[in-house]
Amino acid sequence: MLLRAAHLDDVDGLASCIVASWLQAHQHQIPCRLWERRRRTWTVDVSASAWKRTLLDIAAQADARSHVLVATESEEIVGLVTGTVDDEGEGEVHALYIAPGHQRRGVGQQLLATSFETFRAAGASSAKIVVLEANLPARRFYERLGGCEAGSGEVHEEEEVVPAIVYTWSLNA
Repeated sequence: MLLRAAHLDDVDGLASCIVASWLQAHQHQIPCRLWERRRRTWTVDVSASAWKRTLLDIAAQADARSHVLVATESEEIVGLVTGTVDDEGEGEVHALYIAPGHQRRGVGQQLLATSFETFRAAGASSAKIVVLEANLPARRFYERLGGCEAGSGEVHEEEEVVPAIVYTWSLNA
């Protein structure tokens, strides 16, 4: 497995990975009508277009406070992580998704560790991630990796608010 920064020719692989893994992970974690609408409207092409904009925006940043990292096997994207360091020096993981069939192999752990290293290099002293309250597998994963539950949050999914939990890590070694 190779971990590296994503580039523009990765947009289709990023899109395929996140659409499949998001739909699988969240099928029973958000209201059914929202999940069904997302399944119908969030195609790989729609996602690829969004990834292209994201990667172009990151490339245009002078201070490199955001990143998209990918894990590849045989040149196929099997996982991704995105994050940003804010002005207060906190890194936030916005997305961590592993393609179905590649989960429980250490891909997520390696991506998260590399994301944290990237945050440190950008001057962050802490990191956080907001995870759906109903996403018990992800919550257990973050807890195993030392994430501390730091309060509640929310995820806005179209017109609805879905309860979430915030996990934090100190990045000071």
